Amino acid sequence: MKTWQYAFRLMKLQPWLYFWTGLLQFLFLLTTLGEGLLIQSFVDSLTGHLLFGLNVWSIIALLLVIRLSCVVFMILGILTQTTLRFAITILLRRNLFVHILQLPGAQQLTDAASGVVNRFRDDVDEVVRFMALGLQTVAMLISTLLALSIMFSINVGITLLIFLPPLIVTGMMVLVSNKVRQYRILSRNATGNVTRIIGELCHAVQAIHVANAQSSVMSHFRELNARRQQASVSERLFTAILESIAGNLIYLSMGLILMFIAQPLLAGTFTVGDFALFMSYLVFATQIPQAIGLCLAFYKQAGVSFERMLALIQQPPDALVADAPLYLRGPIPPVTEIEKQPDDQFRSLHVNNLSYHYPGTTHGIEDIDLQLQPGSFTVITGRIGAGKTTLLRALLGLLPKETGDIFWNDSAVEHPSTWLVPPRCAYTAQVPRLFSESLKENILLGQPEDSQKLQHILFQAILEDDVLTLEQGLETQIGLRGVKLSGGQQQRAAAARMFARQSDLLVFDDLSSALDGETEQQLWERLGAQKRYTCLVVSHRKEAFRRADQIIVLKKGRIEARGTLGTLLQTCAEMRNLWSGSEEGEEKDGKSVQDEIMV
Repeated sequence: MKTWQYAFRLMKLQPWLYFWTGLLQFLFLLTTLGEGLLIQSFVDSLTGHLLFGLNVWSIIALLLVIRLSCVVFMILGILTQTTLRFAITILLRRNLFVHILQLPGAQQLTDAASGVVNRFRDDVDEVVRFMALGLQTVAMLISTLLALSIMFSINVGITLLIFLPPLIVTGMMVLVSNKVRQYRILSRNATGNVTRIIGELCHAVQAIHVANAQSSVMSHFRELNARRQQASVSERLFTAILESIAGNLIYLSMGLILMFIAQPLLAGTFTVGDFALFMSYLVFATQIPQAIGLCLAFYKQAGVSFERMLALIQQPPDALVADAPLYLRGPIPPVTEIEKQPDDQFRSLHVNNLSYHYPGTTHGIEDIDLQLQPGSFTVITGRIGAGKTTLLRALLGLLPKETGDIFWNDSAVEHPSTWLVPPRCAYTAQVPRLFSESLKENILLGQPEDSQKLQHILFQAILEDDVLTLEQGLETQIGLRGVKLSGGQQQRAAAARMFARQSDLLVFDDLSSALDGETEQQLWERLGAQKRYTCLVVSHRKEAFRRADQIIVLKKGRIEARGTLGTLLQTCAEMRNLWSGSEEGEEKDGKSVQDEIMV
């Protein structure tokens, strides 16, 4: 899609809003045309030339009315344009966010977090600026044509002289529009590189200190900043030159009028009132080239922004400008609780020949078969790099599977990323993702609050005592990524969020890694007491092994063995190594391998 096609699609979504915004801007400019005619009449009336019998005071009264109308149109125009800007901004950012969420959850974005923010902020602003200026330019073009017709009716020669420089400048703007695009691409890329490295530096402070690389990192940062400065200055200088040329046209046009009006004035074909009208209409002659030039420049810049946003969401062009409810007026509808349907009730999960390999490598999982029954507790274990987390992610659609079939209640699941979600399935990743909000908001995530239900959730997650120690209880702001909570509290808060979804199938990726043995034991006991949950757990902890109905041992992305703890300790050397703690460095807990086999 071309940039004008994106713009047209956006206009079709809110046609009346665009219409009223453009109309009010045109009416505002129309008052300027009216003022010019009244100024002409006022000046001519001083020399005895009355228009339609209007005297000086009548003309002054009309000027006041027009000026008041101008203020009204300006205020209304600002209100509608502000609403329009918000509508475009909300729609684009909403579509960006929605399609980012639809990407496979474990797939890396095309840019770092800082670069993504840059697209949400700066690239969307570029598009909004172009759309707003486009309406202003259209309104000014129509007004300029009306001004031209009035001026032509008075004196064709002088009118042509006034509009000749603007026409030349407009042509020049068209010729250099591609240059503007090139400067914009260089500037946006340079800015993106700087914001990207700032984000990376914030997350790598410790690594930089350990490597004693402060000086080289800062040198690289200064180099990127210098490139950004050069690109930004070049772009701004080029744009400023164009703006200054267009902005100074008014003085050139004024000089041309003064040079060529003497003879028409003496001949009586050009009055002093005509001179006043021409001077008041210079704004149309001189500003239209500037408006067209800026509109062309912003058009090119908006095209770059559309390309950058599309590269981020990795979707067809239509996805970026798709229609969606915006809720510009009135209250925002509350988040409704997801109602569980009969098909959402868990009865079985079957996975056949599931495979996934990371692009360009042989690492991943291959030919995984898995069966889960209601109320079962299944543990997936293996050495570091065996494919445990990859298996969960491929199962849940967070990574796109290469082969394999997934069946929920004997029905094929075509899109696990949208099916294996609440209220059917809930998942907690190895590293909990918490937000800079209150603990309660992190647990509910917009769901309706039920105090009794919330207390039960806290009990299940063994958080009831921890909440009492927080300064504001559940209302405590936990900071960026839950920094105010301990590692164990973060994992239990993530577990509480799972329980709040009321899903039958719970998927844990090494949830208990930051928990002490006693807390972990309580967690599994309270979970098992519910009798309604089916658990799929990645773990290397002995407490999980003992509770498991089924243990699946992975090795190099394949299933090495499966069975109960006692059976695997007898038949699987890999499981014996894991149990003894040779891979994880876990100390023996008082029971030998032989003791467990006997149990």
